[in-house]
Amino acid sequence: MSGYTVSYLAVEAGQYTQAAHGISFEAVKTLSTITDDNNSWLGQAQSYENAYTNPVVIGQVMTENDPAWSVFWASNGNRINPPDSSGPYVGKHVAEDPETMRADETIGYLVFEAGITIAGPFSIEAGVTPDTVEGVTEVAAPWSYPVESSGGSPVVSAAAMDGSNGGWPVLYGVDALGGGTLSVAIDEDQLADTERIRTTDQVAYVIVDDFEPQTEPEILFPSNYELGILAVDELVYVDRSYTYTGMPTELQGLPVVRTANDDKRADVDLRIQLSAPRTLYVGFDVRGSELPAWLQSWELVPGWLITTIDTDLRIYRQDFPAGEVALGGTGFPSGSFSMYVVVID
Repeated sequence: MSGYTVSYLAVEAGQYTQAAHGISFEAVKTLSTITDDNNSWLGQAQSYENAYTNPVVIGQVMTENDPAWSVFWASNGNRINPPDSSGPYVGKHVAEDPETMRADETIGYLVFEAGITIAGPFSIEAGVTPDTVEGVTEVAAPWSYPVESSGGSPVVSAAAMDGSNGGWPVLYGVDALGGGTLSVAIDEDQLADTERIRTTDQVAYVIVDDFEPQTEPEILFPSNYELGILAVDELVYVDRSYTYTGMPTELQGLPVVRTANDDKRADVDLRIQLSAPRTLYVGFDVRGSELPAWLQSWELVPGWLITTIDTDLRIYRQDFPAGEVALGGTGFPSGSFSMYVVVID
C-alpha cells in the first residue's frame, strides 16, 4: 500500500501529573493474556494512577509474539460501555477470525481527561464520540463530529464494543481532521464473512497539535496578569497553584486572563485592549454575596459554571467593540472568596 498518512503518538511509560509535568495523564504497558473474539468480550481490569472524571483511553498492541493479527480495545468491564472513572478494562481481540488462539502480547495504552490540555508547545484534545459510529461501507459514512482542533495529528481507538462481531475505528477520508470536524468509521475483518455492516459504536480520540500562545487581546494593566487558555488542569491565577476542573464546552480552549488571587480585595484596574469586537465572560466566585457595580449590567449565563479546585465561578457575559475595556475590583473588603477571571471569545 502507498499514499496513506499514519498518525502515531509515542510517550515514555509512566505517570504524569500537573505538579511535576504540567499535564495529567498516564502511559501504561501491560501484558494481555486474554484474547477476545466475537463470542467473548472480557478484557483485563486495570487501575488508574491519576484520578479522572471522564477518561479517554487509546491503545495499541505493541508486540508481535504471535504472527497472526490482533487489535486493541477497551471498556469499563461491560463491553458496550467506554472506560469510566473506576478504571479501564483493556485487551486485544481478533473479531470474527475463526482462529481465536493468540500468544500473549504487550499492550500500551494512554489515559487522558476528556477536553483540551496544553503541554508545553502542544495542544492535546481528547474525547469519545457519541454512540453513533457505523461501518466503513455504510452509505452514510463517514461519521463526523465537531472538535476544537482544526489541525494536528489524530489517533483513534475502540471505546467499548457494541457490535459483537468486533471491529476497529479508522480515520475516514483524505482530510479526516478538517474544518473543525473529525471523520471516522468502524472497519472489521472479512475472515468469517464478507459483510462489514456495523451497529453503532463509540470511538476514543486524541488530537495533538502545535500550540501557539495567545498574544491578542493585550493585557494593558496590571503588568503581572497573563493570558492563558481555559482548559482542565490549566492554572487559574498567576499567584496560586489552583487549576481548572471544568467549564462549559462553549468556552473550552478560549483565551482567559490569569488574574492575581491576592487582588480579590483590591481596587483593581484591569484594562484589556481588543483589536476586534469580542464577547467577554467573567467568572465570579459563587461565594460572593453581591456583584460589584461594574458587573451588575452584565448578563448572567444560566446554568454555566467554571469550576476550579478552589471554588465555582458563575459566568456573566457582555459584548464589546474593538478598543480598550476596563474592569474593576470585586467590591468585597473581607470574606472567603477568590478573584474573578475573564474569558475572551
